[in-house]
Amino acid sequence: MNRVHLKVLLLAATLASSGCYRATFYRDPSVSKGETHDQWTNFYVLGLVGTQKVDVRPFCPGGDIAAVQTGGNFATGLVSVVTIGIYTPRKVYVTCPAPTSAQARWETSAK
Repeated sequence: MNRVHLKVLLLAATLASSGCYRATFYRDPSVSKGETHDQWTNFYVLGLVGTQKVDVRPFCPGGDIAAVQTGGNFATGLVSVVTIGIYTPRKVYVTCPAPTSAQARWETSAK
């Protein structure tokens, strides 16, 4: 019976890892990228159920972004396998634009 459980676990891990993906959205590809923040988003039933809105304002002042990337990683895949696909989180990476030289000088002098 242990061999059957092992085969099922290996099959589930293979299926979960085969669906890894990453989608990146650039507001303006020529913008210099600055600090990147990440956040887990919640989806269910193999990622088919659920929608998420991510508010970027806590990460990037004024809501100005350089890029947003969504996808899975090892931890989200592991959680999906452990929950047998019932809970399938995804990661969202928000990249803020790098401050311009004028902003950097002002922030440095304000400190």
